[in-house]
Amino acid sequence: MADSMDDYSTIEEPEVNSEFEEVLEAFNEMHEEAQRLSISNNKLRSDQKLHITKLSSTQSELEKLRQENEKLVPSYKATSCVCTSTSLNMDD
Repeated sequence: MADSMDDYSTIEEPEVNSEFEEVLEAFNEMHEEAQRLSISNNKLRSDQKLHITKLSSTQSELEKLRQENEKLVPSYKATSCVCTSTSLNMDD
């Protein structure tokens, strides 16, 4: 009976080592991929912060231009004239 136990453990040992090596290799590949994804994620977060800053700046500029436009519209309306089509004729 002891011989059959030794035979069983001897047969199983290479299979266990092979399976362990496969699992270890898969783990190492997943770890490397996780590191690549982490680096990519950090770069994307940095890019996102830059874009958020640019968006905020653009929104501020847009608001300033809107305010300037609101101030200019009344003065434009006050100075504009109603022209007739005959007064625009360049041939006269």
